Parts: sequence; C-alpha cells; structure tokens
Amino acid sequence: MKINGFHHVAVNTADFNGTERFYTQLLGLKKVRAWGGDGRRCAMYACADGSCIELFEVEKGVETPDSPIVHFAFDTDDPDAFAKIVEDAGFEITTPPKTAVVAGTPGFTARLAFCKGPNGEIIEFFSMKG
Repeated sequence: MKINGFHHVAVNTADFNGTERFYTQLLGLKKVRAWGGDGRRCAMYACADGSCIELFEVEKGVETPDSPIVHFAFDTDDPDAFAKIVEDAGFEITTPPKTAVVAGTPGFTARLAFCKGPNGEIIEFFSMKG
C-alpha cells in the first residue's frame, strides 16, 4: 500500500472555455479525458509527469466556496486501505470507497474514496485500476 504521488487537483470554474484555454494554450497541458454535458462539463489536463488539473464547470451565478480548489487526489494502489487508515485515526470519510465508471472521451473506471484532512481539506484517494 503506497501513495505514488498526486493524481490531480480539482478546480471549479464558471468560465470553462477560458480556463481550458489557459491550461492548454498558455501552459501547454494536454486534455486527456472529458465527460459531462452542457453546463456541467468536466475534463482532465495532464502535466508532463502525468499529474492532472481536473476542471468542473459550475453554472454562472451558482454560489461556490471561497476557494476554487475542490479537492486534491493522491494516486494510490489501494484507496480502500487509505480510507480505513484515516477513518480509524478519527478523520471523517466524506465518500466511502467506491468504484466509479465515468462515460467520457475516453471513458474510465476508477476506485476512489474521499476524506477530510486535519485542516478540513478534501482529500481523494484515487486509483485508475478500478
């Protein structure tokens, strides 16, 4: 059981097209997957090391937290084990371990779990191994 590094950082945006241009045209990240539809688009953009920025489109006028950062995700070989470790240590599991099948371009299956860290930060334990 290990954490391999960061898989992604998730960001909310009301200007999906402008934010996508920033990460792809200005910074040179490559779109590696996309899903969702009008008003709820989502996509991941990869850095050279494979870590990603994940964008979530939010409707204009919808209230969001003060920070655009939604969560950060660790790439791990065993999300279930990490969820158990943090829960046993008294930290809140906000999403119990589950398998997510996401239809998109390309579609993917992932195993994941979410918890609150010691400062209230939302942490995802993520594995593309599903």
